[in-house]
Amino acid sequence: MGMAEIEDSLKNTLRELAQKIHFDQIGTAALCSSAHVSRTAFYSRYSSKEALLSDILYDDICKPVLSIRNVIPTMKYGGTTAHSIIDDVQCDNILANREFYSAIVRDCPTLFITLLTQGLTTVNEMVLASYDLPELEKEYMAFFYAANHAMLYRKWIGDGFIVEPSKLIDWYFKWAAESWVKVSHELGIGSVREILD
Repeated sequence: MGMAEIEDSLKNTLRELAQKIHFDQIGTAALCSSAHVSRTAFYSRYSSKEALLSDILYDDICKPVLSIRNVIPTMKYGGTTAHSIIDDVQCDNILANREFYSAIVRDCPTLFITLLTQGLTTVNEMVLASYDLPELEKEYMAFFYAANHAMLYRKWIGDGFIVEPSKLIDWYFKWAAESWVKVSHELGIGSVREILD
């Protein structure tokens, strides 16, 4: 089994186990046994089950932000379309694994927020790298948008997905993303490619 297969097996197994067992009760030995992966292989890639969870969150929620350059490389950033596409993919990924995300938010909401904020902050720092802002401001801006996004998803999941994804996306854009677009325009950044490259 190659590293990609090991990672996939571990991710799929953690998704399954988290729906049956409280996250805190999932041991590395049981996780590896269920995934048919040696503990040596696990620890060659992950330091803990929390690091594995972080990878899952990154794949489902953070990667769409970076993948957008392949989806809409030349689209103008002046409207809600780019944000809507990113958020729509994120919501779809969460909903495709709703039982897993419900279990994670129920069992360890603070860990969910912390790991997701870290992942989104990293992505936002990449996005902001080309902005002509002081480094400290970029750092705080990256964290601000990451944290509010993580908190909103935690609320949405914890409330049982009672808000339609399209409404959630509209609200997020209204509350937070409009200011991101405003900053982009003020800095003279006009397209998604310019922002993400």
